[in-house]
Amino acid sequence: MKRRRENLFTPVEACGYVFDFKDDIVLYHSGDTYLSYDMKLIQEMYNPTVSILSCSGQFTMGPEGAAFAIKNLLNVKYVIPSHTFPTQETTVNPDAFNQLMKTVPIVEHMMDKDKQLKELLKDYPKTEVIVLGYGEEFEF
Repeated sequence: MKRRRENLFTPVEACGYVFDFKDDIVLYHSGDTYLSYDMKLIQEMYNPTVSILSCSGQFTMGPEGAAFAIKNLLNVKYVIPSHTFPTQETTVNPDAFNQLMKTVPIVEHMMDKDKQLKELLKDYPKTEVIVLGYGEEFEF
């Protein structure tokens, strides 16, 4: 009798996180999630002022979904797009970028989505889009 091999990869549910920094900002990070009405509940319960939203549109929410969340579900002062990648022109390490493109070509579909979110929210004065490059910081 042959023993059945177990699956080495256990599926994990995507989830977001709320970080409540004592006497400071409340941050909501959407993680690998998509647009959901839970964002409205998070807004009502935790009142985040900063949100990091998935924006690649590949396996996660895209710029259009993130813009919808900002305009309709979240009432944050700042949003930081995540899960996006630089282009050949904007990368800080061209060799690493070229290697990434060879091994994970789907990355091409996730480039510059942060800038798309900024464009979608350019006329929305309630929330500022903070586009950060790799290694960049922003102080709130």
